Amino acid sequence: MESNWTSTGSMELRYSYHNDIGPFDLWWDFPNDDTIEIEFSLPSEFYVGLGFTADGVGDAVAAWVDSSRVHVGDYWDEGSREPETDESKNCQNDIETVSGHFQNGVTTVRFRRKLDTGDHGDCDAKIVRGPMEINYAWCDEPWCADANGKCKGYKDGCLDSPHSLDASNHVTVDFSGKSLQMLATDLV
Repeated sequence: MESNWTSTGSMELRYSYHNDIGPFDLWWDFPNDDTIEIEFSLPSEFYVGLGFTADGVGDAVAAWVDSSRVHVGDYWDEGSREPETDESKNCQNDIETVSGHFQNGVTTVRFRRKLDTGDHGDCDAKIVRGPMEINYAWCDEPWCADANGKCKGYKDGCLDSPHSLDASNHVTVDFSGKSLQMLATDLV
């Protein structure tokens, strides 16, 4: 789940999506037929998250950067509580950390994952090369941090602190890569 590793051979990501709520920036590409590489940015010095479900309950990636260490993990998110690691559900952490950094109030992380991880049960959603409803969230003040910018939680990345309702969104992104004009529909 945590990593100091940063890939030196990062590929250029050809496709992108932007949403003003956050703001949220997403880039992706396919290094091979069964893998997606994703990079996303959100305004938080604590955790940022990307979910592969329409309703915010299910397969998610949570990440944060501290002291130049990148932490990216595979989680099951049940909503307004601390997410569970896939390992705790007897599944695998199918996320390969590529890179991450925190700069000017924004956390950016990049990772790779199989489109279909093959995890049993409901641990991981299949990522489709087409329109897909996803969600994103970030740890915001004053919900996750006090007036001095210190985490109110006890876990690394402040992962055990809920974000406000204003620090999340549900959108549809076309992962097909067939068009540079991506479908974007706010559901909030």
